[in-house]
Amino acid sequence: MNRFLTTAATVLTTLVATAAGQLSPPPGHAMEFNGTNAFVAVADDPLLDFNTTATIEMWVRPTSRNRGRFLYKGDGVHGGSDQGFGFQVNDLGQYGCGFFMANGTYSYAISPSPVEPNWHHVAASVNTATGTTLFVDGVQVAFQATTNLGLVLRNSSRRITIGGDPNHGGWMFSGAIDELRIWNVARTQSQIAANMTTTIAADSAGLVAYYTFDEGDGTTVQDRTGNGLNGTVNGGATWAEVGCVPPAATGQPVARTTCEGESVSFTAAFSGTSPSLQWRRDGQPIAGATGATLTIASPTVVDAGMYDCVATNACGSATTVAAMLEVTPLLSIETQPASQSVGVDSTVSFLVQVRATDGCDTPPTFQWQRRNPLVADADAPDAWFDLQEGSQFINVRTAGLIISKPLPGIATGFRCRIGGGCGCRPASGFMFSETVNFNIACPADFNADGGVDFGDVGAFFERWENGC
Repeated sequence: MNRFLTTAATVLTTLVATAAGQLSPPPGHAMEFNGTNAFVAVADDPLLDFNTTATIEMWVRPTSRNRGRFLYKGDGVHGGSDQGFGFQVNDLGQYGCGFFMANGTYSYAISPSPVEPNWHHVAASVNTATGTTLFVDGVQVAFQATTNLGLVLRNSSRRITIGGDPNHGGWMFSGAIDELRIWNVARTQSQIAANMTTTIAADSAGLVAYYTFDEGDGTTVQDRTGNGLNGTVNGGATWAEVGCVPPAATGQPVARTTCEGESVSFTAAFSGTSPSLQWRRDGQPIAGATGATLTIASPTVVDAGMYDCVATNACGSATTVAAMLEVTPLLSIETQPASQSVGVDSTVSFLVQVRATDGCDTPPTFQWQRRNPLVADADAPDAWFDLQEGSQFINVRTAGLIISKPLPGIATGFRCRIGGGCGCRPASGFMFSETVNFNIACPADFNADGGVDFGDVGAFFERWENGC
């Protein structure tokens, strides 16, 4: 009863872990096979000759539903006389392992249903006195009883091939293999489940060959037991990182508002195994933006939009929330006022035009100023004074100033102070137009009677007294 409860608990734990996506090989590398010409070859050796017991276990991750052999030792001939054992997946996605007997028969256990093409630990143990047992993720899924008791296992003189049977192109495996262990003992379910997600001691009792595939490059796969059963990489077999953790966003970009030309940055953070990053604006990738921080050194209004970051690795992807960037245009003068010459009886008009912002709730403010002739320093606090609305100065708080009586005595210099919330402003909160002025051209026909004659003399002196 206690044995039953222990087994049930192991099965339940494994099923829960599988559902949560927690099962995976130990972190490191695996060997990736292309399903065509990639395999690892291990030369035959007396250590690979078994008597009545053996166990093969490994991690596999198919990348297609095509059949393929994870491990094979034999001549590749159906019913041939020089076959030892094979571990494979069929076209239906079922895993199976077979051991040949000395009399030419074989014991083959196959999973009753397809196995999802993710990382799974598969193992098969044989005892000629009982039969062959197949395990998936530490759980027994099939058993094939021995029909001819008392037989011994057949020991093939052929090499072992990992990742396919090159004798038959239709049996080349497409996917990854890791933590391959070959034993000369029949291991139990509890033994298999106990250390399938970790590495094991290379001198474990009964361990004949052990391949972790953690070399990462080169053409040799090391047998970690020290027995010298090293493998040679053939074809397109490559190393791939395993123990992969999909990316997850751990730091989100924050919405920003900035002025044109003012540097702005977004930052994202991800967990996961070596993710590559790509920043996007409005869903479109930004060229060269592949770091954790995106900096826009001198943004313009066209850079406004929604920014997010996508992280990708071999086992998944993740995207941050989209953060809005608002770029406020600079409060700038599009047209400066211009100095001018006018007649005595003419009106002076100074106009400044400011770039506006669409949808601006607080339009710019204007205040025209006149230079104080009594202060020599133009930057002194009292060097300028605000014009007041009156009979002579009109529209002093608009973009267009009107001087109705432009006498030379007031021509000391004029400028407009511009502020408000429509656009980004200097640190002082406002800016100034260029300084302008006017001059008066005194006419010869002072009395404006259509001719220049003695009658203009009195009018001249009157104007003279007024400064012209």
